[in-house]
Amino acid sequence: MSYIVSHYLDASVAIKIFCKEKGSETITDYIVGNTTAICYITEFALYEILSALKRKWNRGELDDNAYTFAIAKLEGFLSEGLIQIDAEFKPHDRHLIYELGQMVKKHKIDYSDVLQIYTILNGRRRHGAQDCKTVLVTADEGLAHAARNEGLRVWHFPKDCPPNLHEKESSAS
Repeated sequence: MSYIVSHYLDASVAIKIFCKEKGSETITDYIVGNTTAICYITEFALYEILSALKRKWNRGELDDNAYTFAIAKLEGFLSEGLIQIDAEFKPHDRHLIYELGQMVKKHKIDYSDVLQIYTILNGRRRHGAQDCKTVLVTADEGLAHAARNEGLRVWHFPKDCPPNLHEKESSAS
């Protein structure tokens, strides 16, 4: 039986789709070739991706053509729905800022990272989170550890193998 699985991409992984880095082909092939995966990024992750691309361009790691291509590819993935922006939570609400702050203290990771965990646990797609259907994909060790501690299914890329989407439990969780 096949079912749709939500994947939340951290900027540390999503950037690999839009510019050549170690693991770019693996993650791009997984996202594009996986018909049972719907990929999301938080609005903050989008800004992190744009900032990372700008930083690479300013440092000369991307030339003008590569930078323009990366932005166009990002726009294409968004407009084609290969990656969707989940902007459900915006940290301008005092209660949300307080909850995120508690998670920052607990896990010693930044607000953008805890916003991703919070979004998976409390957002519209939360019903797939605790029963191991929603997957957080990250190259960030701290985020991977914190998400696992919160009970989420995590693909720590490239350290772990991709999750088996047809099993509730896997070695990647």
